[in-house]
Amino acid sequence: MKKTIFILSAVFLIGLTASCAGGNEPDNVKYTWAFGITKVITTEPLMEGYPITTDTTVVQDNLTEEEAEIIRQTMGSTTTETEDGYKKITTITVTKAIQE
Repeated sequence: MKKTIFILSAVFLIGLTASCAGGNEPDNVKYTWAFGITKVITTEPLMEGYPITTDTTVVQDNLTEEEAEIIRQTMGSTTTETEDGYKKITTITVTKAIQE
């Protein structure tokens, strides 16, 4: 009987320790994310009306932190085009935040 109580106590303590060791939230928790997208277009040399900045927010639900980070990194970019002696630079930056 003492051996059974000892084994059950040990299993209980191991289970309690394991459940507390992983942090507050598991990695696979899904949230609704708000992605802030800023697009800035500039020219070199500077043209009238530039830079042009647009801000957009996109909401996507059912994503883990890792999935949201992949989207954030993938959406950001910088491109350069040359036309009629002007260089047009388009920069897209993305931020992410859990939507509450």
